[in-house]
Amino acid sequence: MTMLVVDHLAKTYGSAETGVEAIREISFDVREREFVCIVGPSGGGKTTLLRCINLLEQYDEGSIRIDGVEVGYRDGEGVARTRRSERERPGQRDRRHPAP
Repeated sequence: MTMLVVDHLAKTYGSAETGVEAIREISFDVREREFVCIVGPSGGGKTTLLRCINLLEQYDEGSIRIDGVEVGYRDGEGVARTRRSERERPGQRDRRHPAP
């Protein structure tokens, strides 16, 4: 069973012309009981990626799904927003007793 799906996630700090691209079109999935390590150089976007997954940072493009439910969305202007009711972080709930 796939717990987490990150699909074509992108995040830029600043404007599109002069901004810093922190995450560029990253995609991966994490299955139940699978361990994942995120490694890379300083400034490579590791913390930004984790903050986007935990819904602490808005992303510009792509999608994040936890247990099949998309937890972020785009408003009418294409801006990433988070659904507060869906703000459940991976690994912070007891999987033996799913939330209602």
